[in-house]
Amino acid sequence: MKNKSEKRGVMKKIAVITGADSGLGREYTRLIVKESDVDEIWALAKTPARLQRLVQDFGDRIVPVEIDLTQLCLLYTSPSPRDRQKSRMPSSA
Repeated sequence: MKNKSEKRGVMKKIAVITGADSGLGREYTRLIVKESDVDEIWALAKTPARLQRLVQDFGDRIVPVEIDLTQLCLLYTSPSPRDRQKSRMPSSA
């Protein structure tokens, strides 16, 4: 099911940042939150606690994605952040 903005033909702007929980990745995240009109920031990192800290520090535009990109096979089997959000939402039956 499409969200309201997609129904009107407007797509979300999404930034994807790897290693978002520390170093340059965290700095990029901070800059994008501060200076960008991006709708969602998909923050990819290995450490769940540090990902949650990003959400606390930078707000609800952060979509935490726990993944180890050194394990490439996970990229093909992991649900996307959008799929994860949909699975938490109650169905409208």
